[in-house]
Amino acid sequence: MATDVSAAQMADALHWKRPDQRLVLDRHQAQFQSRCDALQAYILGASVRHAAIDHGVNRVTLTSVIAKAFSVSPDGGLYGYRACLPWGARQTSEMVASVPTQGAPYALKSLLKVLPEVRDLTGAFIAPLPPGRLPPSFCRLMREIRGIVSKRFGNNCWPLGQKDKGRRAFARYIRGMRKDALVAGNLDATTLPEPKIQSLSQLFHRQPYDRCEFDAHCKDVHFMLEVPNARGEPIKLKISKVWVLVVVEVDSSAVLAWKIVFGRGYTALDVAQCYASSLRPWTPRALCVPDLNYEPGATMPQNLEFGAMSGRVTAMDNALAHKASLPLEAWVGNYDGILHLGKPHTPEGRPAVEHFFNRLEIGALRDLPGGYIPTRHLGKKATPVSEWRSTDHPISFQALEDVMDVIMTSYNITPLPARQNRSPIDILLNYPNTPHFWPSPPHNELDAKALTSEIRTVRFRGSQRHNKPVHVRFMGVVYRHPTLDKNWDLLGSNYKAQIDLEDLRTLVLVDKSLNHVCTLTASSPWNIHRHDITTRRRILKLSRSGELEIRGVHSAISAYAAFTLKSCQEGRANAADQIARLMQLTTSGAITVSFSDPAAPQDVKPSTETPLTGRVSFDHVKD
Repeated sequence: MATDVSAAQMADALHWKRPDQRLVLDRHQAQFQSRCDALQAYILGASVRHAAIDHGVNRVTLTSVIAKAFSVSPDGGLYGYRACLPWGARQTSEMVASVPTQGAPYALKSLLKVLPEVRDLTGAFIAPLPPGRLPPSFCRLMREIRGIVSKRFGNNCWPLGQKDKGRRAFARYIRGMRKDALVAGNLDATTLPEPKIQSLSQLFHRQPYDRCEFDAHCKDVHFMLEVPNARGEPIKLKISKVWVLVVVEVDSSAVLAWKIVFGRGYTALDVAQCYASSLRPWTPRALCVPDLNYEPGATMPQNLEFGAMSGRVTAMDNALAHKASLPLEAWVGNYDGILHLGKPHTPEGRPAVEHFFNRLEIGALRDLPGGYIPTRHLGKKATPVSEWRSTDHPISFQALEDVMDVIMTSYNITPLPARQNRSPIDILLNYPNTPHFWPSPPHNELDAKALTSEIRTVRFRGSQRHNKPVHVRFMGVVYRHPTLDKNWDLLGSNYKAQIDLEDLRTLVLVDKSLNHVCTLTASSPWNIHRHDITTRRRILKLSRSGELEIRGVHSAISAYAAFTLKSCQEGRANAADQIARLMQLTTSGAITVSFSDPAAPQDVKPSTETPLTGRVSFDHVKD
C-alpha cells in the first residue's frame, strides 16, 4: 500500500490531536500508544521502516495506518490518530463503478454503486420478507427498480436480461442487509417490537458538561433609544428587538455564557462571540447603576478551579443555526465536542434553555421599563406588566449589560428546587469529586480567539507595468504591506490569511503550518477605527446602493455612524437598531467610532484654501 503524502498534508498533520486514552480498553492501550508514536515519528520525518522498528509495530500495519490516517472519514475530516485504534475499520479495495451486462460476482453491488437511487429504494423498503413466496410489495419494488434501470441503460444490462429479472438477488441482498443490522445491534422495526427505551437518559446517568444547549430569545421588553435631533433636542425611538444569546449546561442548569444583540436578528459572529466568552475567565464589571452589587460568591463556571470546560455535545436547536455559516474548522479544532444542529422551531428539543428563558422573563426582564406579556391571540395587543414606561426611561447600554451580568452570576449561585436545593455552582464544584469526572482539554485565550477568526485563501494582485503595488483584496478593501509593494514575484500566488472577524483593520498572512509571515494593513478609510465583519458588510451594502459615500472620508466607520445617526433623526426604518448596536459596541470597547464629522480628523481643521475639483461651469454667472 502506497504512502504518498504531500508536504502540505504533513504540515497539517503536525496539528492533529490524539484521542483520549481513556476511550481505549486497558488491554489495547499499549498497542494503541505504540501505533500513535510510530505515526508521529513518520510525520516528523522518519521512514516507515525505521518508525516501525523503533516502536515495535509491524511495518505492513503501520503502512495501512498511515494510508488511512490521511484519508477522509465519513464526518468530512481526516482520520488522523483515529486510524491507530486497534478495532478501527480497515480500508477495503475500491470497486469499479460500472453497469453489469450479465450476471457475475458483485453485479448487484456494482449496479447499486452506479445507481444510488436504487440503493435508496432498497434501504427504504421495510415490508417483511418471509421465506417462500415474495409479497406483492416486493414485486412493486422490483417493477420500480426495473423501470429505473431500463430508463437509464436500456434493456441490455443486468438484471433485465436474467430469467427472474433479479428478484432472487435483490431479495437475498435485503435479507442479508437486515441480518447484518441485527448483528450490529441496530433495531429492525420490521422484525422487532418498538423499543422501550426512548432516550439516552434512560440508559446513562447524565454528568455535568455532557450536554449544553444554546438558544436565542427575544426579550419581552419594549426598549426606547434617546438620540439628539438636528436641533440638538432629544428624541426617542423604539428598538425593534433585543436578543439574549445564552449557553446553558444541562445537568447543573448553569449559565456558561450570554450576549445581548440589538436588531431584528443576530449573526454567526454573535453566536461565535457568545461561545468564545464561555472559554474566557469571567471578570466582574465596574457597575454604573447605583445600589447595584454582585451577590457574595457570584461567579461563572469558567472561574472554577478546573477552568473553562466545553460541553461534549452542544445542541443548537433554533431556526438560524442552520443558516449561520459558523467557522466549523475553528470550532472543531478549538472548542472540542459535538455540534448538534437539531430540528428548528421545536422547543421540546432544548428543554433546559427554554426553561431558563421562562424563569428569566418572569423573574427579571419583565420588571424592566417597557416589560410586557406577549399575547397568544391574533389581533390582540400585549399586556404591559412593568411599573415604568420605556418612554420615561430610555435604555442605557452599560446599565443594561451590568444588570444582565448581575442576574446571570446570581442565578449560578441560587439554590434550585429541581436540583435538591443545590445551586449550579455547587453541582459543578462537586463534579471533580465524583468517580465520573472527565475534564475536557484545557482552553485558553487562543482557543477563544480562534472561534471569532477564519482562515481564507487570498491572492496577491498588482501590476508591474502600471506600477500598481502588490496587494490583497478582501471584502472590497485593499490590504498592503510596505515591504511587499515592489515584490513582483508574488503576483498571482495564493496564501492563507488569518482574519480576525472582530477587527478587520489588519490581515495576517500565514504559511501552510499557520506560522506568521507578515501583517497587512487595510487601506484608507478602513484603517482608522476598529470594526467587525458585520459592520463592514452593512457599510458596503449602503455604499453599493448609493446611500452612503465613503470616498474621500477620513474614516468609513465614522461616516457610517454619522449616516446612521442622521437616519435616526429622519425616522428611517431599522435606523434605531443600527445606532443601538453601534452605541453598544462603542460602550463595551468592541469597536472604536466617532459620531462627529467624518470628513477629517477632529484635531485637524480643514483648509479653506483647498482648490475645487471636478467639473466647473460658468453658466448663469454675471461678468
